[in-house]
Amino acid sequence: MLGYFADVALPPAHHLIPHLHVLHRQITSEFDFGRDEYSNAYYELDLLPYCLDAASSALEALFSDIHALVSYNLSSDHPKGQMIPQSKYAKRLSYHVDHFLDVARRAQNTWTRYLRLALRLQRHGEQLPKSLHTVIKGLGTRDYGLPEEIRRRLINYWEDHGKRLKDYRDLAQHMPITVTSEAQVIVAADETPSIWLTLPNNPEEESPARLSFEPPVHAFSYVREQHYQLVAFSYLLCDKLIEESTDRTKPSFAIVPRQWLGSSIQAEAIPAEGTLEEITQRLKALGTT
Repeated sequence: MLGYFADVALPPAHHLIPHLHVLHRQITSEFDFGRDEYSNAYYELDLLPYCLDAASSALEALFSDIHALVSYNLSSDHPKGQMIPQSKYAKRLSYHVDHFLDVARRAQNTWTRYLRLALRLQRHGEQLPKSLHTVIKGLGTRDYGLPEEIRRRLINYWEDHGKRLKDYRDLAQHMPITVTSEAQVIVAADETPSIWLTLPNNPEEESPARLSFEPPVHAFSYVREQHYQLVAFSYLLCDKLIEESTDRTKPSFAIVPRQWLGSSIQAEAIPAEGTLEEITQRLKALGTT
């Protein structure tokens, strides 16, 4: 049975970007706590660590299920060479890649919120688009009030990594195709296993029939690298947006709960052990299985 390794865990976003709290305090200190402006800024800023943690979770799950899939197949009596795993297991790997692409794209777009809030662009009459892709396209004719170094680094990231990640995410979301190849476990003559799970090397292609998987773009290596690039750019951007006058030794700021819990709150019962079986039986009653 597939499952997560208990010891597989990447550091949370606030550990990977330790000055994130400092930037949050700098930005929110301009607003009165309890007012809509403070809450709106707080929620916008909270989206970046959420997306980075979600991207880490997808990478952790992909790592874990690759190992579980290999273990499952090696425990079976298969001849050496290619082994096509059962589809319900193989598809889990594609689910994780798909999830990573989606949250990684959302993480990219959170950077525009940080730029708008930290640089006070709206106060200077600048309207920064919410989509990083739109910002990059606009930088060809205007600067949006962004410092030259930040414009240059945004463009470099986009050309080196961002655009291709967006292409993969768009392919996964808008095209009638599973974004990865079918997973296969390959065991060499010396019994060393490897995983074949690839992405198309031309994700900008608009015809699914013309997608190419040769030469291969190995999915785990791609996800691992893009996870690193997301964290690295987020670290850099947050560091650049912290003003020199900001005290980096005081990272605390007032937290806004997503919901104020009153004394009359009615929580939902914990799902019982047989809940999934009940759901299955209900679906069977529809004649769907």
